[in-house]
Amino acid sequence: MESLISWLISLSDSQVRAFRHTATLAAMKLMTALVDVALLLSVNLDNTLRQYEIERSKGKDQRLNERLDALASKKMEMEDNTKDINIMLSYMFKSLFVHRYRDYVPEIRAVCIYEIGVWMKKFPNHFLDDSYLKYIGWTLNDKVCDVRLKCLQALLPLYDKEEIARKMELFTNKFKNRIVQMVLDKDSEVAVQAIKLIIQIQKHHSDVLSDKDCESIYELVFVSNRGVAQAAGEFLNERLFQVDESIEYRSRRGKKLSPHTPLMRDLVQFFIESEFHEHATYLVDSLIDSHLMMKDWECMTDLLLEEPGPDEETLENRQETSLIEIMTCCVKQSVTGEPPICRETGTKRTNKEIKFLHEDKVKITEHFIPVLPQLLDLYKTDAEKIANLMQIPQYFDLSLFTQSGDDLERLLRLINEIVDIHSDSEVLKACAKSYKYLYDDDYQFSRNVWLNKSQLIDMLVNKYKTSSENFSLNPQGPESSLIGLLIKKLSIFFSCHDLTSWNIWKDLFDKFIHSVTQENAEMPIEATKYALEACYFGLMWELNLIHTNKSVMTKAAFRKRLGSYINELRSIIGSRRNDELREEFFNDYGDIIKFTLGKLREINKVICAKTMAKALSTLFLELRSLAQNNPNAYTKQDANFGQLKDLAKRFSLSFGLDHQKNREAIAAFHREGIHFTFNTIENPDDPLGPPPNIPFLEIISEFSNKLLKQDKKIV
Repeated sequence: MESLISWLISLSDSQVRAFRHTATLAAMKLMTALVDVALLLSVNLDNTLRQYEIERSKGKDQRLNERLDALASKKMEMEDNTKDINIMLSYMFKSLFVHRYRDYVPEIRAVCIYEIGVWMKKFPNHFLDDSYLKYIGWTLNDKVCDVRLKCLQALLPLYDKEEIARKMELFTNKFKNRIVQMVLDKDSEVAVQAIKLIIQIQKHHSDVLSDKDCESIYELVFVSNRGVAQAAGEFLNERLFQVDESIEYRSRRGKKLSPHTPLMRDLVQFFIESEFHEHATYLVDSLIDSHLMMKDWECMTDLLLEEPGPDEETLENRQETSLIEIMTCCVKQSVTGEPPICRETGTKRTNKEIKFLHEDKVKITEHFIPVLPQLLDLYKTDAEKIANLMQIPQYFDLSLFTQSGDDLERLLRLINEIVDIHSDSEVLKACAKSYKYLYDDDYQFSRNVWLNKSQLIDMLVNKYKTSSENFSLNPQGPESSLIGLLIKKLSIFFSCHDLTSWNIWKDLFDKFIHSVTQENAEMPIEATKYALEACYFGLMWELNLIHTNKSVMTKAAFRKRLGSYINELRSIIGSRRNDELREEFFNDYGDIIKFTLGKLREINKVICAKTMAKALSTLFLELRSLAQNNPNAYTKQDANFGQLKDLAKRFSLSFGLDHQKNREAIAAFHREGIHFTFNTIENPDDPLGPPPNIPFLEIISEFSNKLLKQDKKIV
């Protein structure tokens, strides 16, 4: 054994990386095996000592001297063996681990840290000491994420056991700051493990964590990485949202409230103080799988409907708004199971998960069918609250409405009332979508839904016609603002429902779109804006009817109507300066084009390359038309040509560094560019003269460094 250990130690110091790595791995595994032996010896020694003490405590008449001598001999042998094992472990640790845990090869460092974690977990009596723990603590600062991850994974099992965690107080105090910093690690898995470790520290050493330490973790529930956010949610639960079952909560009228009631209040206050008021869906996604209060619907609605008990304060308006937003997000995610944008996992749901989603949908429907009308009636004048509450019917299980006709009737009546009194776009969209969801031919109550919706549309159309006539008589009168609101409501409902049978398309088009292009025509901007939208949706519905052979309009008539609409759009765009709009939406437009190019590159690199060549050649033709009288054209002094070269360079960089992977695309780009450069059609007056697009070769050259040697001959 001594020879093997010496050989491994010598080999682990080799300049050859493969030898050093192999020897270190073998030595670490050997030490792990020795730890197992030492642990077994320790257990057997304890048993032998106990037997020895029992035998020695017996009276002289009962004591067997031979057995006592045998146990004493066995005890001494085991003590000697344990001493030898400990000497070997200490020698190997000092001669090998101490040098290799900081090896410049990260894989070797990772092996060392992983194994010392195993030793500490298996044999804490020997290795759970600050003289060993410090090596893990120091390595928390390693520059390689995999090594840092191994450190955290080595520490987690130690903090899981309370008796071990209590012995690590000195280590915790010394390295706590570094562990807290690691929750912001650039590697998401390291950040997740760091948060999980802090959760264990919170359980056993809660006094070590300051409020500032905790606040840095609280904010992570809003980050885009789902693993980090959910780990932060678990910490939030451990720190702030612990249920106290011993206290009973009641409303003013004596109704027993959920034990989650104070926690829900705290959650609402946390959301308000976080100042991420547009990201409730991210907060919900971080907590919904780890805390039951996120699906305690009765707790949420009782806070809104019940008067608080004597020791509780009434929710403020802002708190009510935040609670309703959180509740709506919880309903949506409980029914759909869809995380917010940028947190998608891409994994397919199992049958078990689908079953749970359906069960949640049933529970939500059963609770909100009678309660939602109460909430809508209570907050019907508050646009922000209603915009969220009106989304809830879109997640109902409609089959349960067959037994709740009165509740449905009340809900539909409230939707009509809300549409009538509100002008907020989000409220109107939510109402339109709810009507669309509730109307389902598979259920008998669909006729009731259709009748209520028709009554609503009739009311809006009649109001529109009356207001339109008044506006025609007096364009400067009070009807100018009302007509815009009514067209807005019709437009929003047109986006979800087919209003073709109400025959308002032509009236909207003639009065509020066609009239805009006439001289001296003054139209409310809002009216024209929403008339354009309403007519667009009307065209889409008509096209759908044509495709399904249900339209009374001929295809020729539809084409004529579509042509008229497009011509008016061109006239409106041409009659207004759009410099401000161009500047306002330039960044958004650029992001859309950049994203589109990225998707095109993923789908088909060759087509993407040809599209780039076409775009560059089109811009070059525009420059050529401006360069006829420019002596500096196509030179360094030509700023426009320089910008075109920069664009080509950015296009080239978008293909990355893997030339082999992009081989076909780069070759296709060169072929397209060369065909454009030497196309004789570009110079019809002198077909035998020099091609006018020769300078375009300089644009192509920005891609030439990515062209493989074997392709250069072909191109």
